[in-house]
Amino acid sequence: MKKYREGDFGLCPRALCDGQPVVPAGLHDEWKKSEVKVYCPKCQDVYAPASEYQTPTIDGAYFGTTFPHLFFLTYKELEPAPSTLLYVPRVFGYKIHNKSENRRRLAILAKEGADEEKTQQQRRTLTGARRKGEASSTVDASSSRVKKRTKQEA
Repeated sequence: MKKYREGDFGLCPRALCDGQPVVPAGLHDEWKKSEVKVYCPKCQDVYAPASEYQTPTIDGAYFGTTFPHLFFLTYKELEPAPSTLLYVPRVFGYKIHNKSENRRRLAILAKEGADEEKTQQQRRTLTGARRKGEASSTVDASSSRVKKRTKQEA
């Protein structure tokens, strides 16, 4: 806990995280699969440690894939609020198109947040469409009755 607070494991390289301390994490639980990485709790991403903290002799399996999450479950007061700022890449003031390779990561992150909202919106739309469908079918039925009456009267 002290090492985390003092930033002994390094700071997040992302500019919008404002120097958030990171915790070590492994990408695999098996030995000799990957070196140790660092996890930023603010942007919730994994990075290679800065060169001053990088030691190729430390295997990521020492920390495992669950260490950051267990750490913040244990010390809830240390977990920062997730970053609400999204970096929008621009070239000469113009936004880069969403399908650009540089925007894929941002699109994935935005999609994760939008999926929940989209699901709720689809539910509302389907419910509204069902109600409209029921209303239009009753209107269609009543108009066909009127047509039948006019044909019979003629």
